[in-house]
Amino acid sequence: MKLKYIISKKIIWILFALLMASMACSLSDVAPAPTAIVYPTAAVASTSPPSPPPPPTEVPMPKAEISATLTEIIVDEWTEIEYEITDADGISLVQITLNGELLLSDDYTDENVSGMESKFPWSTFEPGEYTFSLIGYDFNNRPSEPATLIVTVSPRISAEIANVSAGAIVGNPVVINYSVKSNTGTGLSSVEVTLNSTDGEIIAFDRADDLKTETGKVEYGSQWIPNNSGEYTLYLTAYDLDGRPSGADTVKITVLPRVSVEITNIPAEAIVGKPVDIELSVESNTGAGFSSAELTLNSVDGEYIFFDRAENLKTETGKIEYGVTWTPTQAGEHTLFLTAYDLDGNPSGTDTVIIKVLPAP
Repeated sequence: MKLKYIISKKIIWILFALLMASMACSLSDVAPAPTAIVYPTAAVASTSPPSPPPPPTEVPMPKAEISATLTEIIVDEWTEIEYEITDADGISLVQITLNGELLLSDDYTDENVSGMESKFPWSTFEPGEYTFSLIGYDFNNRPSEPATLIVTVSPRISAEIANVSAGAIVGNPVVINYSVKSNTGTGLSSVEVTLNSTDGEIIAFDRADDLKTETGKVEYGSQWIPNNSGEYTLYLTAYDLDGRPSGADTVKITVLPRVSVEITNIPAEAIVGKPVDIELSVESNTGAGFSSAELTLNSVDGEYIFFDRAENLKTETGKIEYGVTWTPTQAGEHTLFLTAYDLDGNPSGTDTVIIKVLPAP
């Protein structure tokens, strides 16, 4: 009885174990629990500004340099012009201008060079200031900053009219001060002052063969007595030892008549038989006065319209104004001549005016 009880108890435990095993297998076949879904969250906007893009890499421009062994020379003297162009990416073209005109142009497109330098001799026969300008171009056709050079060329002889006395009057001496300097140090052969052109009337001349001084400079003083009034140009020219003209200077001068006259007021038209009012002015430029003044018809020797004798006339200003009345007797175009005479009786200063006289109605 007891044995049956023990067997029954073992059987019960075995059945319980089998039941638990069966339940475990059933649980392993059940679908796994669902995985939680993670949703994306919205990005939070940044409050700091975006970083600026890096600056572009600056490509250097071509560089140009120009110089001369001498920047001050004399006519016929030589100087050497030296120039250089550099560019890391290569040089395509080099150009030099002289006073704005193209002097040199070299193409380096096929040579693939990043730097070049060269030189050439230069001289001129004309004095003056000369400006050289150098520009280099890279393979993108970008020019360099222009490099400039100024060369001053002096004449073999420098000539200067330093002073001409003011207030030139016919018959009165005009003082002319001028200087001449040999820039070569060898001297000059001659110097002259001429009227209205280098080949005009010679009014001053000095021969100075092989002239040499410590400074190479000589100063002169000359006198010129003009015979006629008007505008003049004085030319000072020096000649080197070979007789070549070198160094010229000019000055303009106005020569007044000894007596100035002017018809200051007259109508353009008149009528036969009707009086015409005419205003005249006479002025002594020397201050000494004048002997007479006259207004004549159609020539200086024509019919007198007005005459005044004013021998040795002097006034505070040296000027006298007249009022004249003239009654024309003939129709047509007439020329009135106003002439004054100096104290020696020489005609000095003439003014003319044309008036149209109409027939009487």
